[in-house]
Amino acid sequence: MHWLEQLSEFYRADDLPLFHDMVHTEIEVSLSADGYFIGARYEQLLTVIPVTEQSVGRTCGLFPHPICDMLGFVAADFHEDTAADIRYSQGNELYLRQLCEWCATDYATEELRTLYRYLSEEKLFNELMATDVPSRFGAGKLGKAMVRFVVGDVRLWEDKSLQARHIAYMRSLGSEKDVCCLSGEHTAVIRQHPRHITGVTGVAKLISSAMLPIGRELSFRAHVVLRRLIERHGIHIGSKVFIAWDEEGRGAQMQGAVTVLVLHEVCRGSFAVSLFGSTDAERYARFAEEYPGGGDSEDALCALHRLNRLMRGLD
Repeated sequence: MHWLEQLSEFYRADDLPLFHDMVHTEIEVSLSADGYFIGARYEQLLTVIPVTEQSVGRTCGLFPHPICDMLGFVAADFHEDTAADIRYSQGNELYLRQLCEWCATDYATEELRTLYRYLSEEKLFNELMATDVPSRFGAGKLGKAMVRFVVGDVRLWEDKSLQARHIAYMRSLGSEKDVCCLSGEHTAVIRQHPRHITGVTGVAKLISSAMLPIGRELSFRAHVVLRRLIERHGIHIGSKVFIAWDEEGRGAQMQGAVTVLVLHEVCRGSFAVSLFGSTDAERYARFAEEYPGGGDSEDALCALHRLNRLMRGLD
């Protein structure tokens, strides 16, 4: 079994929901239950947001997220008098079209439809400018600020019903079907894979968009589990991340590890992957006991040299 397929089977009910991602939002906009602007505040917070097959792996393309996104994409009246205004305008057109299509289905909530009606009135930016939020951003930065929404007393990013409806909506959409190169199953496949593997600010991907087709849900589940394992059990050394797990998918830095994975960010956009089996787990456990991660570049070089000797059975 491929290690990505194995990780996908370790997906748990309390993991990040399918077709969602975790991002830093900076602006929270509050609307009344009937769609009037109440106010906005600046605060950097981790937020769970819905994503699409295209937006989950975007780097600079015009693939808007369904609800929470950059201010330049969600506010139709946004302008900074820069060259980016054209891109924001194009992104907003796609954003509103995508949101309209969702709201036209039974998978939308009333709060979501209220949000769409408000954003369609093209006045968010002007109303936001009347608050102190824009003053928190430097020149050219406001359009890139991620926005989340409260409608009435519903925080859309926390609404479990909306999350479930988004998952069902994504499953209902027509998607490319092919034979998954990992499971062999004929299913909906994805060619734009998630990023943020090593944290919400990381942009490198495990799988490039040019790779063979992989099951859509298998990819989402595997990436979510890998991120959880890295956050809780990963050892970071320079540009490398070391992670191990046991037969039940539990992070295993000491005894019981059967798989050891090494991710090396070879460039800003991608990882190289090395995989070690159970025969190396004991050596890895010795290394993990000695080196908890962190440290300066000299520490990292010493640690990598030590790990290399352990894995080769020289120490």
